[in-house]
Amino acid sequence: MDLKYRRDFRSSVLFRGMLVVCFCSVLMTGTVTAQEEQPVANPLQNFLKKFLNPNNPAPAQNGGDPVEDVEPGEPVDSSIPFVREHKMILDNAKTRVQLGQWPEAIQIYQTMLDSSANSIVQGSDGEYRSVRWEIQRQLALLPEAAREMYLQTYEGLARRMLDDAYTASDIGQIREVAEKYFLTESGQAAANRIASVHVDRGEFAIAALWYERLVKAESELTKDPLWRFKVEAVYQQAGLLQGEERPWEGITKVEEQGLNRRLPGNSLDAVRKAWNTVGEFFNPPLEDWLYPGGAAHRLGQSAGSLPLLLSVWSQPTTEHPQILDQ
Repeated sequence: MDLKYRRDFRSSVLFRGMLVVCFCSVLMTGTVTAQEEQPVANPLQNFLKKFLNPNNPAPAQNGGDPVEDVEPGEPVDSSIPFVREHKMILDNAKTRVQLGQWPEAIQIYQTMLDSSANSIVQGSDGEYRSVRWEIQRQLALLPEAAREMYLQTYEGLARRMLDDAYTASDIGQIREVAEKYFLTESGQAAANRIASVHVDRGEFAIAALWYERLVKAESELTKDPLWRFKVEAVYQQAGLLQGEERPWEGITKVEEQGLNRRLPGNSLDAVRKAWNTVGEFFNPPLEDWLYPGGAAHRLGQSAGSLPLLLSVWSQPTTEHPQILDQ
């Protein structure tokens, strides 16, 4: 009996052990299957999802590092000088404008303009631009009473700074007046002078950018037909006239007759033809290719004669005799 009892006990223990082993095997198989069903993390796929849809980046997978969230309005390109604090300050100033706290908002705007801070922010129109010019845009959108408050506060200072810059022929200070006090009459006069300097250098695209700012600001300068005629010529030299409406298209016959008297030459058409050839004076042959396009106006021409490697040597693209004879 003792021997039989021992045999039955051993069989029972062995049977229970086999059950435990089978149960553990099933659990391990299910775990492995669940792990196999999880997709493998793909860093390139996560990067593309983040790049194409920055507001909804790809989540981390398999316990990897979570993808950093991108705030709405923050550029995806990390090389763009984006400073989140600058956008927060602008939002604060905009909120104060909405609450009618105009002196506080104006002080915030001008403090940022007077500082050396500069970065790229997204404006309320969705466009990315320099924080300085976004501030100028928001100043221009102030209510009429707030704009008058701003002009009364800073017009005199801008005028004194511009007069000092003219006396010293300091182009850097003229630019400073244009960038800090663009909403004022003196700031727009400084911007117009900066544009003229770029025209004198043959940098028509940069000059057109300054003229465009004056047009958008509806400056008093833009009402002068002679100014509009000059800007038309600059835009044409910069290649910015295709299919776009420009303010000079509203020149009346009376204004055109006045221009014929104010401009040198026989007629307005003669001066326009002379402007069409002005770019040739700013396009001498270049020994050094220092900018994209050769020069700052992007119209550079090399001083070389024949294009490099065009007629110096040649290599046939086939060795088939019949094709070579064609």
